[in-house]
Amino acid sequence: MLTALRIKDFAIIDELEASFGPGLTVLTGETGAGKSIIIEALSVVLGGRASAEMVRTGAGQAVVEAAFDASASPALRETLDGLDLPVDPETLLVRRTIAVGGRSRVSVNGAMATVTALQQIGERLVDIHGQHEHQLLLRPEAHLELLDTYGGLAALRAQVAGRVAEREALRAELESLTLGERERAQRQDLLAYQLKEIEAARLAGGEDEELARERERLVHAETLAAAAHEGAERLYAADGAVTEQMQAVLARLEEAARIDPRLERAASELREALHGLQETARGLEAYAARVEFDPQRLEAVGDRLELIRDLKRKYGSTVEEILAHRDSCAGELEGLAGSEERIPKLTEQLERLEAALGEQALELSARRRRAAGKLEEAVVAQLRALHMEAVRFEVAFSHAPDPEGFCRIDGEPVEVGPAGLDRLEFLFSPNPGEALKPLAKIASGGELSRFMLAVKQILARADGIPVLIFDEVDSGIGGRVAATVGEKLKALAVERQIFCITHLPQIARLADNHLRVTKVIERGRARTGIEVLGGDERVEELARMTAGAEVTEAARRHAQEMVGSTSKKARPKKR
Repeated sequence: MLTALRIKDFAIIDELEASFGPGLTVLTGETGAGKSIIIEALSVVLGGRASAEMVRTGAGQAVVEAAFDASASPALRETLDGLDLPVDPETLLVRRTIAVGGRSRVSVNGAMATVTALQQIGERLVDIHGQHEHQLLLRPEAHLELLDTYGGLAALRAQVAGRVAEREALRAELESLTLGERERAQRQDLLAYQLKEIEAARLAGGEDEELARERERLVHAETLAAAAHEGAERLYAADGAVTEQMQAVLARLEEAARIDPRLERAASELREALHGLQETARGLEAYAARVEFDPQRLEAVGDRLELIRDLKRKYGSTVEEILAHRDSCAGELEGLAGSEERIPKLTEQLERLEAALGEQALELSARRRRAAGKLEEAVVAQLRALHMEAVRFEVAFSHAPDPEGFCRIDGEPVEVGPAGLDRLEFLFSPNPGEALKPLAKIASGGELSRFMLAVKQILARADGIPVLIFDEVDSGIGGRVAATVGEKLKALAVERQIFCITHLPQIARLADNHLRVTKVIERGRARTGIEVLGGDERVEELARMTAGAEVTEAARRHAQEMVGSTSKKARPKKR
């Protein structure tokens, strides 16, 4: 259940806070006051599309926060846990900030989250029905989703989709193995040549880098030897060498230390440094003795580097990539060599999979048809209760032919896709004598609103979404139809929290919670506010909705009667 909503600097809303209770909540107000903007803000905080245009002019960012009672939603807690987000057993707090540059930040229960995670959470919490859903209902591809939701077929459909993906992978592997004999032989020859060329080189990882360093040493051998020899001479061997001077200093310090022991530390440090320099000098001399210019070795290293460069041009930019290509060639050769044995096994595996997939797809189709019959009856019953007495509704099934298909219906091969083998469309006839036609070709705005309300009421028991929002579900209706729509919403609010934006008093009078959205102009700018109505304020609002701009006493009396009759209906019967 949505318990609170806070909106700041969003569109024409500077700052708005509202608390909500269970049951049916209606939002009323003048056209353009900002009712739909509030619903849009709620959509944004649940992962809907956000843009820089949503930030109120002059503000640096827009902020939308929503609080939900999560105590009765184990599915929500599982979703949060699966997304590695904090779980509060009582409350869910979501926040979204939209910067003036268009970037947005999301937090869930105080932890940073992604918009994708927010969308997954929102799908568990709220179903917003507005003009977008009207348009969605006109698309036949959405009808299959609705039927599967109603029939509880999502798990079976997912299994079919998994097997379809497995079938495609098997077919791709078979196709790669069943190349023509000539193509396979050519491929084997090429792979064998490349493998032989790489193996003949006997490469080692990092060899090229080590050879490059060795080449540098060979090219500059004389320079290196001279530098080492000169260093050894100046440190140790030459007259007046560094070590000779240090020995003289050390002798003086040792003599002085016998007079003042405090100089012993300096003498000890100098002695250690002297030993280190002597070792360094001996090491330099040894290095100079080892370094020699070897033209033959220099030529061999150059030839080896040239070979490696040639292999790099063909098989990879590094030695490691060349070795990886070698392994790939060996693996593919092994696969091609064993293809004659593997093809029959894969073919048999594919046949078994297609048999199982065909049975499962046919089962899904059969269960859909059974569910479709029940949905047809349920929708017609709901629509007749909404004063569409002559309505007819049908779920029309069709299939896509597939000449190479493995699954058959009435002897004809049909296509099996991730959604199974069915295509379907809702057909509708609202009036006597009219043929059944697609919704997009026959339904008026009012008829579509009633149809969607009927579908939502039927699906509410199946999808388990706790909050339903209807944005102007009363479009194109009035009179007794409006009253019946209100009663339907009221009945739906027994099991769900319902929000409804409405312009009809027949619906607003049934609210458990009545909120009025207002727009005022302050200092030349529009500002949207919201207030909870009760008592006389609610009567006045219903009178305004009945009479229009000029509220009469007759309208007030009628509004009072509507509130009174609603109270009497809501009063529990005495036992």
